[in-house]
Amino acid sequence: MDLLKLMHPLTKGVGRWSTTSFMLFMSIEIGSLFEMHTQILIAREFKYSGEDKLLDVENRSTELSKMTIKLIRVLEAKAMYQRFLASNP
Repeated sequence: MDLLKLMHPLTKGVGRWSTTSFMLFMSIEIGSLFEMHTQILIAREFKYSGEDKLLDVENRSTELSKMTIKLIRVLEAKAMYQRFLASNP
């Protein structure tokens, strides 16, 4: 599990047409990262990989999750501000 493989689906979302559509895409990607955490737990339980490698992937995916959630929050705030400006000319 490589961090670049984790980021690849996120880069596809950049081509979305609207901020709302992109935020929805990012929310789906958060679900995929949580799913991957479950797979890491399974791999750890069945000793499919070394603990060092699993911990590294887990830490990287956790960091990516945090960054993605922060990006969603920033985009939501921006969208709310734009709606406010549009409704108060």
